[in-house]
Amino acid sequence: MRNIIFTLGLFSLLFAFTSFEKNTSNSTQQITFDAEYCNMDYFFCLEYPADILSNEKIIKDGVKLSSDDNDVVVTVKGNHDVKGRDSWKLYNDLIEENPNYKCDVSFKYEIITPEFYNISYKTNGKSVYQKLFNRGNKYVVYEILVPENKEYLLKNIRERLDLDLGI
Repeated sequence: MRNIIFTLGLFSLLFAFTSFEKNTSNSTQQITFDAEYCNMDYFFCLEYPADILSNEKIIKDGVKLSSDDNDVVVTVKGNHDVKGRDSWKLYNDLIEENPNYKCDVSFKYEIITPEFYNISYKTNGKSVYQKLFNRGNKYVVYEILVPENKEYLLKNIRERLDLDLGI
């Protein structure tokens, strides 16, 4: 009986160790932020990994960065036309513009304050993170979209954008 319990315990430890290794291997992957985008209308610059986000497309009031296969997409933009709109109203605008947000997500995380909101959710095999910074008469918002199996990219890019944008 002792041998069976010992053997089961040993297999449990071995399984836990291999599972831990499997889950953390991507999160420790080194990402180099070696390209830069600056937006003088909203007074921010950000660095991004050019080997991952190799396509840069200037959009109205910002930039859309994407991988060659369009699996990883980062959008950063601003808006000057927000007079009298606090973070709650801007968040409600997001919900009105995306009616599927309330019903087509498997996981949701939200924080809404007067200065910012951030949301994180999973939908259709993708992880999405969006953060909006309300700066009085203007705002800056970024959104990161990655496949669920590349969430380590979301975390690393999010941390870098928060640092670059001064959050």
